[in-house]
Amino acid sequence: MPHQILLFAAALVAQPAAAEPLTLHYFERPPFYYTRPDGLPTGLVIEPLRRALVVAGVAHRWQTTPSNRQLAKIEADKAMDCGVGWFRTPERERVGRFSAPLYRDRPQVVVVDATKPVHGSATLARLLAERDWVFLRRERFSYGNALDAMLAANRPREIATSEPIAAMVRMIAAGRASYTFVSAEEAGAMRQDGVRVATPPDMPAGETRHLWCSRRVPAETLARLDAALARLADGERAPSAPSASPPRSP
Repeated sequence: MPHQILLFAAALVAQPAAAEPLTLHYFERPPFYYTRPDGLPTGLVIEPLRRALVVAGVAHRWQTTPSNRQLAKIEADKAMDCGVGWFRTPERERVGRFSAPLYRDRPQVVVVDATKPVHGSATLARLLAERDWVFLRRERFSYGNALDAMLAANRPREIATSEPIAAMVRMIAAGRASYTFVSAEEAGAMRQDGVRVATPPDMPAGETRHLWCSRRVPAETLARLDAALARLADGERAPSAPSASPPRSP
């Protein structure tokens, strides 16, 4: 009997970590990810992910978590944590694992203080060279590899904030900074009082958004998810949640 107990205990220990559900963290950022009135998550990034999770049979749970806390959880590598919709950068690849792309953004736009003289066809290079203007950066956010490189090369004057995008736009309108970068998808859903939106002709192409997971999440789990994403891209159908329009940013 003691021998049987030991074998049973060993079998329990040997259970793969993949049996533990993934905790999928997202924050309110319509139209990419947001919570519907019925409490379910949805959005441009969440819907393809949700369908792939069903096809792959990956156990999961959704949790609303601020972006900086998501970063901390993934870096801590203490649980099966994944952040939804992150850009893939070399720095983040050193920390965790990425899924295949879930969504590709349209090129970003520039949100500028309406009192600033800027022409709609002004180039991004010219904007970043404006030494009297102040760039408003979201703390610990990537603007995509190409735009991150341009910012690093030009080193514009900047201030950083942890505020959400809607609050950052209000900061621009109040004159606390001169400009920031926003996804074209978000710009279409936000109020634009006191600011103007421009699309520079040299703005880099939109980046892909991914599921970014701690290394505690097995590579095999992400491989199953990637295979499901590929199958869905090839036309396989999966159950879809009823659609709901994204809320407009206040």
